[in-house]
Amino acid sequence: MSKRLVITLDEAATKRYLEYAIRKTKAEIEADCEPSGITLQVDVSPTNIFMSDVYVHEGAGITEIGAANAELLNN
Repeated sequence: MSKRLVITLDEAATKRYLEYAIRKTKAEIEADCEPSGITLQVDVSPTNIFMSDVYVHEGAGITEIGAANAELLNN
């Protein structure tokens, strides 16, 4: 039986992600650059997949933006 890992950001992490994405995309467009996107890092613990930390990589920095829930689902 195959499985899928579904990761859902909580409301706070979603809000902060959108703030970063909008700000970065706007700056890149204004600089006449193609938007490059944002790298998200989700640290999923094998002992507690229900509360995973979410980070945004921006330049050389990494910022925690909230939490995510990871679910292992049967197909």
